[in-house]
Amino acid sequence: MTVGALKTEGNEAMEISTIPANLLTSEHIEAWSQIQLAEVTLDSPFFRPEFTRAVATVREDIEVAILQRRGEIIGFFPFQRDHRNIGRAVAWKVSELHGMIVAKDVPLNAIQLLGDSGLRAWHYLCVPATQKSLQPYHFCQRDFPYMDLSQGFDVYRTERSRAGSALITQGLRKARKIDREVGPLRLEAHTTDRDILKFLMAWKSAQYKRLGILNLFSLKWVADLLERFRITETEHFSGMLSALYVGDRVIAVHLGIRSNGVLSWWFPAFDRAYGKYSPGLILLTKLAETAKELGIRRIDLGQGAEQYKDSFKSGNFRVAEGAVDNRYLNRKLRQGWVRTRDWAQTSSLRGTPLRIFRRLRYLVDPT
Repeated sequence: MTVGALKTEGNEAMEISTIPANLLTSEHIEAWSQIQLAEVTLDSPFFRPEFTRAVATVREDIEVAILQRRGEIIGFFPFQRDHRNIGRAVAWKVSELHGMIVAKDVPLNAIQLLGDSGLRAWHYLCVPATQKSLQPYHFCQRDFPYMDLSQGFDVYRTERSRAGSALITQGLRKARKIDREVGPLRLEAHTTDRDILKFLMAWKSAQYKRLGILNLFSLKWVADLLERFRITETEHFSGMLSALYVGDRVIAVHLGIRSNGVLSWWFPAFDRAYGKYSPGLILLTKLAETAKELGIRRIDLGQGAEQYKDSFKSGNFRVAEGAVDNRYLNRKLRQGWVRTRDWAQTSSLRGTPLRIFRRLRYLVDPT
């Protein structure tokens, strides 16, 4: 454990203690939960203490800085430490959102926080753009799409139709088509069947191979984490493994995590043999259709520029990428790397440079 003290922007001393995430106590979890539930910008399941603790069961490099003022816990900073003492998001290769678990009105000095946590720098990919202590360190901002289902599926569908999106209607039409031509369609919204997760991993691994990128499931900790979420269910956090069937055959699967009415659309996969029916599209549509009875008010569609997200989304949150690092040259090099990646994603030669970038990324840090 490391202990330090920093001055906030209000110039009041704050104590920082850093511990392995697996040593979080019930008092820590309760304080974390209260902060997270009270702050609307932190309502994603990725900000739950259960997520960080689950990752800590499959990785040994997950730590949490605990922020206290006058003996009262006022925040948490969860991170993954590499061998160079560079911090990243917890489960950074698969994390969709991350950041500091503090109320908006808690002022912080990010550089001092890192120093007291024993970090040389912290690289972040997708933090809420509203976190003021990080704003000076942003490289760029982007949209993070979501589906608003708080008023029910019919209201959501009408809103998307008025916005000019026909994809939801297309998903419902294809559902009727496959039901008519192949067999009865059935959604199992939540299952703990291990075989269903095996289908997901097999199909997703084949997709990674086609794209020429790292198979995330070849990383044992990722496979172990998803296996853990398959059976996780607590009051404020649970995994959600969903399967779409035609007759007795599974044709699409999704594993996400959910918390207090928010579902993160995380690992979807489908059987390519049924590709003409767009089973992944049907699965997402059917989950949205049953969201109200499942207690889901929002589905976060996550990072990535897939076209279907533009059709399904009700709106966007703003998220930011950047690096907290007081070493000027290192920060500029990191910023240049991000710009190169963004160029590769938008280049007219998009396929080749993007594949090269992806390979280089995982060669630089394969863990």
